[in-house]
Amino acid sequence: DKERAEFEKAKAEFEREKIVAYAETELAKVGLSAEIAKYIVAEDKDSTKAVIDKIKESYDKDVQAGEKKWKHRGISASE
Repeated sequence: DKERAEFEKAKAEFEREKIVAYAETELAKVGLSAEIAKYIVAEDKDSTKAVIDKIKESYDKDVQAGEKKWKHRGISASE
């Protein structure tokens, strides 16, 4: 029935917004931009947290690689 379908749609949208808010909080906790939250939301909080953890891990590796590259050139990150 139409009312039931509308209710389910609204419920799903509400659940997604809750996960987006959760993602924003988790991203901020690990020092990443909360602006990407709506793009990385997964099926549930646990899946979303796994995505955030993977992004953070990748980000940290890239930062470390960049620091090594600069050190190799004799330039410190603070310059």
